[in-house]
Amino acid sequence: MGEGEREEEEMTYTTNVWVGNEGNADDRLKLAVSARDRERIDALPKSTRVHVRVKDLNTGKRYTLRRAKCGLQCMCALAVVGRTR
Repeated sequence: MGEGEREEEEMTYTTNVWVGNEGNADDRLKLAVSARDRERIDALPKSTRVHVRVKDLNTGKRYTLRRAKCGLQCMCALAVVGRTR
């Protein structure tokens, strides 16, 4: 594996997700996720039926996420549907 590939694996991304009441900006959670988890999040279809589990790199907690309606109702947001320690 080349040096550039190693750097890509170690990169973290920050994403905001709704916790509880969708559309309420006060109920947001900021997660730091790996590049692999970010790819899995980006691959989620615009549906609430499909879920993905990700790990917050800052806390080590795992979250189950699904798509959620944003202010424009286009399903581009994320919502927490489960947490594990």
